[in-house]
Amino acid sequence: MQKAMRESSDFAGRHELDRLATTTAIAAHPATCEQLAELAAIAKQEIPGVNASEAGLVQFLRDDPESIFAFQRDGVLLGGIGFL
Repeated sequence: MQKAMRESSDFAGRHELDRLATTTAIAAHPATCEQLAELAAIAKQEIPGVNASEAGLVQFLRDDPESIFAFQRDGVLLGGIGFL
């Protein structure tokens, strides 16, 4: 049995985010050591069952300085993402 070929229009719904207007309201940048305690606290508060610690995040950041990104709006830390 052969798979039907998909046309580019089949993927249109998957790319809705690509059509969002760009904005500078939120800044994303590699996290600093100074932000790690607050990022760990945000993660513990917002993600059930998370066990992130500042010490653990420091080690990840030391091993790869671009493994954790912080998101800020007007200088206020909103959260982050880690590629662990």
